[in-house]
Amino acid sequence: MDKKKSRNTLFIISLVLMLCGSLLAGLIQNGAGAVEIREIKIYGTYNGYYDAYLYVPKGVTAENPAPAVLAAHGFNNSKEYMTNTAIELSRRGYVVLSMDLDNHGFSAKSTVANHADNGYGTADALLYLHSLDIVDDSNVGMIGMSMGGMAVDATALKYPDLYQALFFMDSGCDVTTCPQHHNWAISVGRTTETPPNFGAPNGVAIPTMPDAMTAYGITEAVVVGQLYGSVEDNTARIYFDHWGDHPKSTDDATSIGNAVKWFGMTMKGAKDIPYTNQIWQWKFLGTSLGLLGFIIFLMTFGGVLLETPYFASLKDPVPAFKGSKGATWWVFALITAALGPILLVPIFFKFFMLNPGKLEGITTGFVGWLFVVGLISIALLIIGFFALGKKAGADGVSYGFKWEEIGFDWKKIGKSVLLALAVVGTSYLILAVIVDVLKVDFRAWVVTVKTMDFRHFLVMLAYIIPLAIYFIPMAISLHGTLRPKEGKVSFAREMVINTVILALGYFIVEAYYYVPLTFFGGPSNFGPKALGFINGLGLFVLVPMIAMISTYFFRKTGRIYVGAFINILLVAWYLTAANCMFGFG
Repeated sequence: MDKKKSRNTLFIISLVLMLCGSLLAGLIQNGAGAVEIREIKIYGTYNGYYDAYLYVPKGVTAENPAPAVLAAHGFNNSKEYMTNTAIELSRRGYVVLSMDLDNHGFSAKSTVANHADNGYGTADALLYLHSLDIVDDSNVGMIGMSMGGMAVDATALKYPDLYQALFFMDSGCDVTTCPQHHNWAISVGRTTETPPNFGAPNGVAIPTMPDAMTAYGITEAVVVGQLYGSVEDNTARIYFDHWGDHPKSTDDATSIGNAVKWFGMTMKGAKDIPYTNQIWQWKFLGTSLGLLGFIIFLMTFGGVLLETPYFASLKDPVPAFKGSKGATWWVFALITAALGPILLVPIFFKFFMLNPGKLEGITTGFVGWLFVVGLISIALLIIGFFALGKKAGADGVSYGFKWEEIGFDWKKIGKSVLLALAVVGTSYLILAVIVDVLKVDFRAWVVTVKTMDFRHFLVMLAYIIPLAIYFIPMAISLHGTLRPKEGKVSFAREMVINTVILALGYFIVEAYYYVPLTFFGGPSNFGPKALGFINGLGLFVLVPMIAMISTYFFRKTGRIYVGAFINILLVAWYLTAANCMFGFG
């Protein structure tokens, strides 16, 4: 099979994966038509409005109202993170309202001075649920993950008569608020990264903490899974756990099963489906296949466009290699591999703490980190050129950013921009149609490719230039100075080697944190910096994708621009759409 036929085959496979994966995910999410999913806006107090998905099981009407659950996601998440839980609850007959919290997702930023006063919007959402004639007012529960637990904790205190049961997913009330609630349960991962409840050093130790015993109204260690109090007296309380970390709680059968079990114990009117009978994993598979198809599409569609008369002029031969060789190659490869990972946590956290008002805290943390790495990379490239490259005859052509006799070919650079816009723009349109029709996006656990509103789009533009400061020198380093075996390896092998160079350091840094935490029960000694490690999990997919895109288009065009521009647009979109609009809020 020739290269063009192979590319066309992969292009068709990418479309099939995106379409079929999304159809599978959508089918599971709506229970094969048994649940209607409506995207709604809730207009509440403090000039806020909140975007939400309302899951309405078939047969639920004003004449046949159903129990309801309000689902609140964690910090820097959105309503889609609670989808797996919503699937399991709605297929059991619950009306589920999964919302974007204040200034997250597509929800607006309210004017409330203290977000706890409105539970990050959950107070308005709870009132909205009670306004629906399809909801049984006497059977309304709330579930909150992480910061969502803080949100429903505040709302339960504000409206103690408007809920029947609470579930805290890798979150919790505290020693002062827990006793004020009725029928509450806490479920925490034994390897959670976040500061565990009740002052515990890790997730495993929570039941033994004095404050936990006080909250549960006992004088000995809390027994996992044991019911304390009485549902009828509204004094029921229970502690669950599961094996896993903080973000895993929304994608874990035990954690989700605990929630299903608890609402089944404390609320009436749901279908009697065992809590172990779960189907959300098929939705996870569908969106993961869609994500894989999306990644393949970015490269193969670009390859298809390069065959068109307009873009064919970008297909220049790969320039002669005049970069690092032998031991020097290994030194610069190790520097490239280590630079970003070593700076990730300290630089990310410094920029995140800027809390940049109308920009995004998390995105600014990542972009600021990449910007600093890019500046250092530029300095290293300059030093390397004058120390070694100039003597070897290296120039802008061999580094992949100039053309023979022309220098900067601005016409081809402009075409490279247009090609990148066409590739990324088309992939966005495909996703937008899928989200609109099926209410699913491309995601695998913490890796989420989402659509954005115009507010997020404007914010995204602010990150383009800082990201260019990273991606252009990164591409020059990989393809100008670090081409493996002097550029004499196969296409596939070069992709693998470049992926290892960019990704290996991140794997080591994340392992340094997660191996002791996961397998040895160690406490989190990183404090708030754990947020950087949690968000860094997405790099396990994002970094290899960046390396492959850059390598693919350098091989196709002989220059670094198309791959760099696609990566700039893609990462700006990915980070802006996935992250919330403030730092700490």
